[in-house]
Amino acid sequence: TIMRKLKEAFLAFQIERRYTKDEILQLYLNQVYFGSGAYGVEAAARTFFGKPANELTLAECALTAGMPKSPSRYSPLVNESLALKRRAVVLKQMARNGMITREQLTAARSSPLSLATSQNSSIKAPYFVAYVRNLLEKEFGGARLYRTGLTVYTTLNYKMQKVAEKAVAKGLEQLSARMQKHGLLTLQSKEARGTSGHESPQAALVSVDATQGAILAMVGGKDFQESPF
Repeated sequence: TIMRKLKEAFLAFQIERRYTKDEILQLYLNQVYFGSGAYGVEAAARTFFGKPANELTLAECALTAGMPKSPSRYSPLVNESLALKRRAVVLKQMARNGMITREQLTAARSSPLSLATSQNSSIKAPYFVAYVRNLLEKEFGGARLYRTGLTVYTTLNYKMQKVAEKAVAKGLEQLSARMQKHGLLTLQSKEARGTSGHESPQAALVSVDATQGAILAMVGGKDFQESPF
């Protein structure tokens, strides 16, 4: 709507008055979502490659830069082929803009994909973390959250969280089997789960302490990297 565009323009004007372009970029890189529960470029580097951002190769930087456009589509953990195609697009743009040489382009484009062997760095209870993160953004603003940082204590019970995740996974597995038996879940639908996530069944679960209203466990789907909030 026109009103929304005016609000966006006013907000952009206020941000540029308060922060330099480098500070705005820093703020963006610290909060943009890369998939697999990784918010910010540093978290993405450790999640996908198992090392800090300042140690990434050119090929790894290009792959990382290409993910925010559609994390569920271009994450190498979801679809390696699409991730590599997206990496090639980013590298080509870098060469076109004179940021890298043709030799660097060729070398990076042919570089094999080397992902972290362990996903232990992935965020636990990602749906709950995303929920809390959104609340903190509204309460304190992105600048305070992503530049100065906050220590946050939550009500999550991780033992209950693991039970909830297993319950959702088991329930979806049983539902998928019944749907497949009755012809409601086709082979094409199962193959599409890694790219769209719309054709296969999903489920959600929230466990609340009724006496205090505290959230003890939260699951928003089968897999956060395939079906985030």
